[in-house]
Amino acid sequence: MDPSTREQVELMKPRKGAFILLIPVIMVIFVFVAYTAMFGLGLYGRPADGRRVDLAWKACPEAKAVVKHRVEGMGLGDPVYTDLDGGFRVTVTLPSDPEVAADIPRTLATPGVLRAHPVNDPGRTVLTNEHVTSAAIRQDLTLIPWTVLTLNTAGLAALDAFVQEDREGRLVYTIDGLPVGSVSNLKGTTPEVELTPEGRDDRDRMHKAAARSIVLDSGPVPCPMDRIAE
Repeated sequence: MDPSTREQVELMKPRKGAFILLIPVIMVIFVFVAYTAMFGLGLYGRPADGRRVDLAWKACPEAKAVVKHRVEGMGLGDPVYTDLDGGFRVTVTLPSDPEVAADIPRTLATPGVLRAHPVNDPGRTVLTNEHVTSAAIRQDLTLIPWTVLTLNTAGLAALDAFVQEDREGRLVYTIDGLPVGSVSNLKGTTPEVELTPEGRDDRDRMHKAAARSIVLDSGPVPCPMDRIAE
């Protein structure tokens, strides 16, 4: 082998420490895979490949549009809607995970009334559903799930006014009167509000973050929904 060929072979050999340079790439791949797995578990537990069920409610006609939005957000398979006297029915395919499947009727019928109030003034309302344009689930690189609310112009103005009024204040966010997170005014004013759910483990927190994002993204149910046993 002539010297030039030998030199080319040497250049192609992996150098000591080259594996260390691959660690960031491996970590990115690992996080992506874990993110995808956890996101799927949080939203559905498993794909909607479980049993086919009928869910029916006594409700106003306007409630059906909210339920449709939530069904789409959950990815329930092949929904079929039927109008009933004083209500409606939806036939869907549930996820095969029994724990997640059991929670779906409640999530579909959750009133979904959002309210944010100062921690030291529970009677004051700063933000409501009317200030939210959309809601989504998000994870950071440590796989911590967030329910992210995007505020409209009026919501951003209301939040900014409260931040300017009390720099060390804090807003408590509730859904149907139950606390779902709080944000310090020290974070400043941004159009996105990130709420981290409580939970017994990562999977439970992911499921709660996903369910809340689906409920808030659809807006509140415009009337009470009473389940009809079929």
